[in-house]
Amino acid sequence: MPFCRPDRIVVPTWTLTAGTALEGYDVDKLTDNDPSNPLRIAEPLLGLRGDLGAPTRVDGIAILHHNLAEGVTVRVRMGATPGSPDDSGTAVVTAWPGRFARHLYANVAAALPNVADRTKQYVRVDLLTPNTAPVQVGEIVVASVIDTFSGILVDAKPSLAFGRTLVEGKKGPQYIHDRRTRDRLWTGAAVLESAADIAAFDGLQQASFGVRPFLIWPLNDIADEPILARFVEPGYEATLPVDLTIAHVSIAVRELACGEAY
Repeated sequence: MPFCRPDRIVVPTWTLTAGTALEGYDVDKLTDNDPSNPLRIAEPLLGLRGDLGAPTRVDGIAILHHNLAEGVTVRVRMGATPGSPDDSGTAVVTAWPGRFARHLYANVAAALPNVADRTKQYVRVDLLTPNTAPVQVGEIVVASVIDTFSGILVDAKPSLAFGRTLVEGKKGPQYIHDRRTRDRLWTGAAVLESAADIAAFDGLQQASFGVRPFLIWPLNDIADEPILARFVEPGYEATLPVDLTIAHVSIAVRELACGEAY
C-alpha cells in the first residue's frame, strides 16, 4: 500500500501565475489540510508556482477536490529556478464517478526516476487545456517520499454512498440525508508478512501520532485515486498473530471532508 507519512508532506509557498483568486479563497487554502475550503479563481485556466524554500525531493503531487472537467490536462514541472522549470509529467482528468471529480496524482517519481532530477526548489502546476468553469482546487499535497509496504489489504470496504446518512423511521418511509459532501470511510485489514512491513506500518502510526493527515492509496495501487485521511482511531488494533512472522491488523481511515459537490 503506497502512503506518504505526515512528516514527509512538504508545504510550498504557492503563488498564482495564471488566474485571479476570489476574495477569501486565496492560495493559502491549498495547504490548510481542509479540502472543503478551496482556492477559487475567476478564470478557467490556472497556473501555480510553489517555492519549497530549498531543493527538496518530490515523489508526487496530489490535487484534491477539484472541479476540473473530464479531459483537462494538468502539467506538473519542477526546476531549480522559478522561471525555468523542467517537464515532470502530466495528469489527465478522467470521467467523474458521480457528482465529484476523482482526485488527481502526478507521479513525479515515474517521470523522473533519478532522485536528483526531482530534487528541486520550485514546482509548477499548470492547466494545458481550459476548464469548463472557473477553477476550484481544495488542496494540493506535495509528497516528498512515497513509502510502500507489501501487506495486502483484506476485505477493504470503502463507503460508496459517501455524504449520505440513513435516517431510520419507526413508521413509513426511511429518509436519506444527503450532505452533498465526500468524506469516505475505508475499513479493512492489513496482513503484514515481514518485519519491514510491520516497521513501515508502525512508523506511519508513530509519525502521524494517530491524528495527523497523511496521503494514502487505500486500494493498494498508486495508479488509483489517493485520499488525504486520518486514522479513525489514534491507534490500530493488532489481532493475535498467525505465527511470529505474520501480523494481522485492523485498519480504518477517514477521508478529510471534501465539501459540497460543485
